Amino acid sequence: MGEACFPGHLLQDHPSNHPLLVPSFQDSKFETPLNIIDHDTPSKLLVTTRIRGLIKGSSEVDVGTLSDSEALDLLAATAEIDSEALTEDARGFASEVVRLCGSLALTISIAGGMVSAFGGEIAASFVDVLRDEGMMGQEGA
Repeated sequence: MGEACFPGHLLQDHPSNHPLLVPSFQDSKFETPLNIIDHDTPSKLLVTTRIRGLIKGSSEVDVGTLSDSEALDLLAATAEIDSEALTEDARGFASEVVRLCGSLALTISIAGGMVSAFGGEIAASFVDVLRDEGMMGQEGA
């Protein structure tokens, strides 16, 4: 694997006033750092990855995990639900969602948005969907 795996020419040819979605790189077998930084443009690029040194010339920011309390608060806020009004079952499901999301703020925010978009209820069916999708906190992952 290497630079050919990423169409870097898209960044060079892409108009700087248009948004560009860049995938998250999670493949630990990615061996060659990408050379996609153009220092002659005011554009900024955010790439999420677990692979250190993936992009030549970039600044890396290590993002830690949230405490259980912070993670549950973020899930409730992004799901647009009152955390104080959660039933005991819903609170258990919410804790499981946080665990499956690895207590990572970005992942929890996405999960909360999904909860909000689909009725605002944290239920067993939602946890099952996360498990089926192979979320990182899953046992044995």
